[in-house]
Order: sequence, then C-alpha cells, then structure tokens
Amino acid sequence: MWVKIRPDAVPTQSGDFVDLKVTHSVQHHMLVRTIAEHGYAQQFALMRKVFRELRIPFHSSTLIFVEAEPPHCVRVVSIADDDLDRGERANRLALRRFAECWKRWQETKDDFVWWGPGGDRPDAEVIHMPDWQTKQLENRLKQFEQEEQAYA
Repeated sequence: MWVKIRPDAVPTQSGDFVDLKVTHSVQHHMLVRTIAEHGYAQQFALMRKVFRELRIPFHSSTLIFVEAEPPHCVRVVSIADDDLDRGERANRLALRRFAECWKRWQETKDDFVWWGPGGDRPDAEVIHMPDWQTKQLENRLKQFEQEEQAYA
C-alpha cells in the first residue's frame, strides 16, 4: 500500500518540521482539540517514520497556529514524542486493518460487506459525553447550584 505525506517544507539542515495552520482560536484547550480532531500527531508520526526511513533527521514536529481573525494571535506548539509514538502505532494499526479489509474484499468481491464504524447495528446506539466533559459540566452545575442557594 502506498501512503502519502505532504509536508509544507522539508528542512534541509535542522530536522525540525513545521506546519502552518489557520485557526479560529489559539486558546490551549482549542489547540488540543484541533490537534486531536485533525490527527496531527498521526500526520507528524507518518512524516517522522518516512524521513527516518530515508535517513533524514527528524528532531521536532511543530505547529504554528495563526488566528484567522484580527488581531491574528499566533501560538507555536510542538507535539510531544510520546504522542508521536502513539500516532505511529495508530497509523500501523489503521494500515493493517485497511490491508486486511482490502484483502478480504479482493478474495470475496461481491460477498464482502464492509461495515462502517457503527457496525451492523439494527438500532441506534447510546453515546456518552467524554469523562472530561462530564466532569467539567458537573463542576459548573455544582458551582451554579451553590450560587443559586447562596442568593436564594
């Protein structure tokens, strides 16, 4: 299988890879969310793997975020090595799974059913908010309820 990467630029000396991103907010929690949702750790992990295979140094993975709206705040962040390691594991797993599905499809053609992420459920599934969001909301509710009791 061929996998494609598209770095903005390949460093000629430093091994420091940088990618420019335009965003709505450079607030820490928004950047963490953006990095997770867009899979930037996996993208940089793939670059790291490719350039290591090519024996080109890879020392860091940096994102420069620039806000789209004035005053165009800028924030520079690097992805941690342990997150890149997890991204590389996730990439390998995804490729193995895709290869297995592709192989099964090649063998069976029309008889193969390729389920999506939800599987073949006949009914709706229950979904829960993530723990961090539940805790954050619970803390806010407690705070507001205490404020209401104090002013009642």
